[in-house]
Amino acid sequence: MRPGSRLVTVAGVLAALMVQPALAQVTLMPDGPGAYAGGVDALDVRLDVSADGDGATAARLTVSMDGAAVFEKRYDDLFATFEVPVVQVAEIDPANDSREVFLSSYTGGAHCCNLVSAVTATGSGEWTEVEIGQFDGGPVPENLTDRNGDGSAEFMTHDGRFLYQFASYAGSYAPPLILGVRGGERVDLTADPDFEWHVRARLDRMGDIPAAGESRNSWLATHAAIQLLLGEPGPLARADAEYDPDVSWGLEYCRDADVAIYDCPEAETATRPFPEALRLFLTETGYME
Repeated sequence: MRPGSRLVTVAGVLAALMVQPALAQVTLMPDGPGAYAGGVDALDVRLDVSADGDGATAARLTVSMDGAAVFEKRYDDLFATFEVPVVQVAEIDPANDSREVFLSSYTGGAHCCNLVSAVTATGSGEWTEVEIGQFDGGPVPENLTDRNGDGSAEFMTHDGRFLYQFASYAGSYAPPLILGVRGGERVDLTADPDFEWHVRARLDRMGDIPAAGESRNSWLATHAAIQLLLGEPGPLARADAEYDPDVSWGLEYCRDADVAIYDCPEAETATRPFPEALRLFLTETGYME
């Protein structure tokens, strides 16, 4: 089937099928039981969605090349249709000769979770699913985009590890995160020079530093991470000089390293200064050594 084609087996069910000409991209967004299908060149995808009498939803994904199935996966006991993966066809991995199938599915829950993966052809010609990660929120098809114009799509999001780290979810800031697939492997492209402008743009979108409180420290943590991504001199200088010393969020720890802070006896609970906690966090997350 070619872009724009669709097959619906239940009357009144519409398949959301969108095409992005630059990448010959197809997106299937199920909104009920039925068969959703589309394709680009020799690559076809089909998603068969069904529901039982108890309200549970199931789906079967089939990926075909030249009419022959090369990958199949079944999703059983889904709570609702919104858990069925959003399926996109796009050029993601330039290491092979075919396009890929990008999958994102919502698990439900507050701020959680978007499960993201890509089905791609390996060097041996076999098709496999590459896990890209789990992210807060639900699927947003626009997150898959060719942001640097090289003909391959990247997954654009933010680093969710910064959320709740030094402030509440609503009060947190986070640096950008740009992920791709290269040679059948998940790769972090955030620090690639091609995306420097995108990383710098995040600084502008962050706005002014909050006057005080947990959000101020979260803003400074994200600012430091972005400076590290850009290779700027003195990346932590501003965080060291301007943090709020009256904030304890994210600074408490247990002296017994084997005990989580929420299980730590009060007598064993201690607090790190923000600069120390920030360096520890940025090292654990790979922003600095």
